[in-house]
Parts: sequence; structure tokens; C-alpha cells
Amino acid sequence: TSYRIEADAALENSVFTPGNDMGRHCIKQFIGDERARKFLRQPIDPAHAFQQVRRGGNKRCMLAFAQVGRQDGQEASQGVHSMRLGVGAEVRAIGMEKWGAEFVSPHHDHKQAFHFAEAWDKSMPYAYQVKRAEFDTVLIRNAERKGVAVHEGCKVRAVDFLPDGALIHAVHDDGREEAWQARFVVDASGRDTFLANRFRIKQRNPRHNSSAVYGHFAGARRNEGQAEGNITIFWFEHGWFWFIPMQGGVTSVGMVTWPYFMQTRGGRSLEQFLADGIGLCPGLAERLQGAELVNEVEATGNFSYVSERNHGPNYLLLGDAYAFIDPVFSSGVWLAMNSGVIGAETVDACLKNPAATGAALKRFDRLMKRGPKEFSWFIYRV
Repeated sequence: TSYRIEADAALENSVFTPGNDMGRHCIKQFIGDERARKFLRQPIDPAHAFQQVRRGGNKRCMLAFAQVGRQDGQEASQGVHSMRLGVGAEVRAIGMEKWGAEFVSPHHDHKQAFHFAEAWDKSMPYAYQVKRAEFDTVLIRNAERKGVAVHEGCKVRAVDFLPDGALIHAVHDDGREEAWQARFVVDASGRDTFLANRFRIKQRNPRHNSSAVYGHFAGARRNEGQAEGNITIFWFEHGWFWFIPMQGGVTSVGMVTWPYFMQTRGGRSLEQFLADGIGLCPGLAERLQGAELVNEVEATGNFSYVSERNHGPNYLLLGDAYAFIDPVFSSGVWLAMNSGVIGAETVDACLKNPAATGAALKRFDRLMKRGPKEFSWFIYRV
């Protein structure tokens, strides 16, 4: 998730991170004298939002509660984000350049490659693949340098909404309980969907209900030259696989498949189930010949979902906390970051001019629904 960078010294060197689930990563941002806007268990670095609030002249107190996230491969757009947000050098140090993506069919030998440099916008010719835990560490430490008080090992447990804000309850790993009053709540908890679960508004996507099983491999055969870091999508009879090269010779491989195939797992371990699935995809199996699994295979279900609403009078749902669709086009990172931009603008508008809250929230709702709708149009047809 990201926030728009203004041509303002106070907003220089802001940062971002993807809007996918980060487990117990929790960042809370406060606005006002003793009251606050909070980011709940969220997968974003709050430094930019903090600075954007400062730009508006608000007094603020900012705290971040974090535990770095998952190990699976994610990507971040270098052209749009890491360079202009002030962490370009650090992302380059941990990232694998990705100049394009290729799709491999099981029905013929032709591979369809798409190069980012050939897109309508020529200013973003490549992206980075990163390990989430390393990326999260870069971002939370950068937020800390920007003045965020980082508390690692603290988790939001409940939110009580009040007429004039909300009361947030959190628990530290040592058992200490703490509470804060907030003017506005922003849920960027990723696939944990903190508020959507609390409100019971999270709905499975009836048109696209899939699951994923994934792991990291060392020694996988990659493309050569500049294409070494390109992501590859392998179709197979029961879904598709991602193949995401990362630094250090590690490649993230994941199987996205339908419920009927997951039900055939039986008593097999996740590791064996993934291995058997790879065996059904000759193109991928050939790339993984001699490769070694280097972590524990994981799985996630209910892959695609949407919440019945994305906002209320004093709260917003950003990124995957609102909706998640199939990652075949790597749309989650973009949608999360875009929602961070419009989320920051919306909260800023609501706090600066309460009379305009209705219009600001209506705009937020319209923009939040647009992205998933556009990507879903493609996904339903592949």
C-alpha cells in the first residue's frame, strides 16, 4: 500500500509495501492532540501518510506495531514506488529485476512474453521481486527513521466504534493491554481482513473460488540474460503455477487451483501435494529438475473474496483488507498501493472538512471498486 508523494520537502522519502497479508504486522497512525487515526495490523509503512498529515498542519502521534511478514515472493514497481519513495537503493539490494512476464500453455510449445518496456507507459520498464520478510524490514525500519515509534510484538484485538471515532484495543506479547482513541480507522490488515471479519461482510467470490499451495526452491532453471528475473505463468489442467525468481538463487513456486482438485489431496502432505501437482505440468517440472525445496510448503484457501463495503463514517478498508482477486496478473500490489493513495486523500479530506465527508467517501468507494472490476474482467476469461 502506498501514499501519493507531493512535491513538498516534508513528504520526501516516503515509503510503501505491498498490501497483502503480513500476519501480525500492525501499524497504527494517530492524528490529533491525543486522538488518532490508526493503521490496524497493516502491511504498509506509514511514513508517507504521517508526512501527508503533517503537511496539513495537524499535530499527530504515530506508533507502529510490527512483525515482519511472510516469506513468499512479492513484487514492487521500481519506477513508480521504490525510487521516488526513498527506498530505491535498499530495494535494489534485496530485489531481483523483472523486465516482463511469460505465459506457458500445456497445449503447444509457444510462449507468450510481455515486456514492460513495450507498455503504453514506457517509464516503468521493470519491477522488482523481493522476499516479503526482507522488504517488510526495509520499510518498517525506514518508517522508524521517519519518526515512527515502532512496537514489535503487539496486536490489535478489537475496535469499538464511537459516535466521534473509535477505541482500539491491543495486546502486547508480554500480555500487557493498551488502548487508544482514534478519529479515523484505516484497516490495511491484508488477507487477515480485520474489520471485514468483525463486521461479517467478507464474501467468497462465487465466480472464482481458488486456493494456493506454494514453496521456495533453490536451483530452479531460469531464463537467461535480462529475462532471468521474469515471472513465468504455467497453465495446467487444474489451474496454473507461478514461477517467481528472487535473489540468492531462490525461486517462489505456487500452485493456484480449484476446490475440486484440492479435495483430491487426501492424506498427502502439502509438500507431496505440491510435488504431485508440479508433475502434472511438464514445462514447470523441467524447470525444477534437480531443484531443492528450501522452506516449508504453505497453503491458503478462499483465495478470491470481496467485502460488502469498503468504508463507513469513520473507517476505510484498503487493499486486500477489502478485496482480493486471483494474482495471475500481479494486481494485488498495484491495487493495494492505489488504495493507499486514495485512502490517504480520503481521510485527509474528511478530517480537514467534515462537511465534505460524504462526497469524499463516495469517491473512495467508486475508485476502490474500479480496480478489482477491471482485473476481474480479464481473469474470468483466462
